[in-house]
Amino acid sequence: MLRPRLLLVDLALVTLATLATVLVRDNFEFVPEHFRSMPIYLGATLIAATVAFALTGASRTVWRFSSLADYINLVAAVAVTVTAAVAFMFYYNRLDGISRSTPILQALLMVILLVSARVFMRLRHQSRAKPVQLASVVPMAARLNYLVAGYSKTTEFYLRAVSEIAADRIQIVGVLGHSATKSGRIFHGIPVVGVLTAVAKCLQDLSVHGVFVDRICVTTPQHLLSPDELEQLRAVEAAGSVGVFFLEDLMIDEAGSFGRRVPDQPASLEAASNLAFQLTDDRLAALSRRPYWRLKRTFDAVLSATLLIMLAPATVLAALLVAIDVGRPLAFWQQRPGLMGHPFRLYKLRTLSAAHSKTGERLTDAERSSMIGRFLRRTRLDELPQLYNILVGEMSFIGPRPLLPVDQSPAYAARMLVRPGLTGWAQVNGGRYVSAADKAALDVWYVENASFAIDAQIFLRTLGVVVFGERVDHGLIQRTWEQLMAAGICLSARPESLGWATMTDNGAQGGGVVPAQRAA
Repeated sequence: MLRPRLLLVDLALVTLATLATVLVRDNFEFVPEHFRSMPIYLGATLIAATVAFALTGASRTVWRFSSLADYINLVAAVAVTVTAAVAFMFYYNRLDGISRSTPILQALLMVILLVSARVFMRLRHQSRAKPVQLASVVPMAARLNYLVAGYSKTTEFYLRAVSEIAADRIQIVGVLGHSATKSGRIFHGIPVVGVLTAVAKCLQDLSVHGVFVDRICVTTPQHLLSPDELEQLRAVEAAGSVGVFFLEDLMIDEAGSFGRRVPDQPASLEAASNLAFQLTDDRLAALSRRPYWRLKRTFDAVLSATLLIMLAPATVLAALLVAIDVGRPLAFWQQRPGLMGHPFRLYKLRTLSAAHSKTGERLTDAERSSMIGRFLRRTRLDELPQLYNILVGEMSFIGPRPLLPVDQSPAYAARMLVRPGLTGWAQVNGGRYVSAADKAALDVWYVENASFAIDAQIFLRTLGVVVFGERVDHGLIQRTWEQLMAAGICLSARPESLGWATMTDNGAQGGGVVPAQRAA
């Protein structure tokens, strides 16, 4: 639904951008004559903006929950607004008093102000964090992934309740509507991923993005569902991998057959004493107070904004190659655990074709890959969209690489005490060619010792990795374990005692990690 207060703020920003256009065009010199033709143009812009924002849904999402999809909607709304305003002025007076550069400058300023306001509120909301505690780092494996079926005020109530009460135990990964017209929209910060009649396909699509649904909560009363929707839910539950329950049955405390199963509670985190890496409260407090983190975040924000502008031509060229190679959509996302274990969407340009064949069979990466895709991955051009993740504070340029949820063990939660990075200490000292335990040790060492000098060293060594490929520094890995054990951070011996063996260059060609008991 349209939010009147947010729309009024958006219109105020549109007004500010339109008036600022005259100052920018005149090199910030105030020339009263140049403002005389603006009232009618401004009025046309505001009327067009009201209609465009309503049609695109640009003022429907709460700013602190805004996402990349919302910013794309804003760009579309701005384009429609400016086009409509120019068309009206051309019909009214042939654009008398309106220079040719005005619409372009106006559109740019509108996008900057509207997006910046939403990003600011999002970062402000994220900054209200609790004191750093290792026990508060919640790996995504400890959360249950819920898909919510319904599109109503009851759904809104349930989403708010989960956000307030069970955010550390339940992750809402999407909403299913009853009509295809709702697909692609954002419902209280949660994407509408499809319709109930195609719930099996939605589950399959989410699995491609690394999101595996544990439960489906149906917020629509059972008697209001169509026979086809009920049949699809029964089929999903009969498959056995996803539980289905109705919210109305939880409210009246019933239990029984299909649709009346109360969801299981997720397993709690391991006790701190069982973690492979442990930091004391004093060490955590000192870590959270380090001034370098604020300096690093400021540097990340400024540099990512600069690179997004400077590398726009390269991004467009890479996107064209993707369009030629695999078609739409151009971008791909995967859910990854970020700072303090909170999930976020990591964006990349697509380098692989569709994950399933026309008959529904899962294809291998080799079958989906192409020469263009391999080129984009080798040059890291496919990771250009992650500059957006850095800009909004979900990632950093330097930090532990975000893993897939299945690969992020609760034993290695300490690596998530800082923002994940495009590249990191583990990547420049072996990357995919070292075991999960060794990679975690390198990442935890970075968390403890991060500095500008180390980040600069990682950056320079990353250039070497791009040019010459990954190399394993076995001596440095061994010294890292010794230093962590001496500092009391590591509570276990070298990886072999954890059941993992460091991979050799010859054993790494398949990618991933090889358990010691299977390596034999």
